[in-house]
Amino acid sequence: MSKSQRLKGEKMVTKVESAFRFLMMLQLGTTQNLDSLARDLDAIGCNPLGSSCLPGNDLVKLCELELAPKVTEIELFVVPVRKLGFEIRAPLGEIHSRIIELGHDLCPAEAGPQLSKQHKNQPRGQRLHVAMKSVYNPNRDNIAFCVGCEDDGTLRLYSYGGYPTNYHGADTLFVVTRRLLVS
Repeated sequence: MSKSQRLKGEKMVTKVESAFRFLMMLQLGTTQNLDSLARDLDAIGCNPLGSSCLPGNDLVKLCELELAPKVTEIELFVVPVRKLGFEIRAPLGEIHSRIIELGHDLCPAEAGPQLSKQHKNQPRGQRLHVAMKSVYNPNRDNIAFCVGCEDDGTLRLYSYGGYPTNYHGADTLFVVTRRLLVS
């Protein structure tokens, strides 16, 4: 859907405030393989959920994630869809484009499970959608990750459809990284 074809109430807000709030430094490449990453999530009681309905941490093991070859730190920021300039909702593809347009970047897919491991003080009831290129899951096609903390304090790694045409509401929180400048 082009910007000119938006439904009433979905027009682009032209003024974008300082939208990106620093979340944390995240380490990538802390595990050798996906089995080890899944065991780490099990050890902290993080229970992956999602429409894929996979037991245990099979969600992490089945996805075609590329792990960082060495320990690397990236800066993570949180931004609500509304502060990207969308009043009501926006498709994922436009959300990603706007993040990049505003000088930030999509996270590597490994950031989803690593955020589940490392974000120790996530507020109860909060869900953070990882802005990322979708990964293939044989049980659900293309997915992206969402990290949540339930009202009872249980940590969750969710999957959701990572298609560019899927809409997200204005209050949906996305996790992004700072664009790396190559010199």
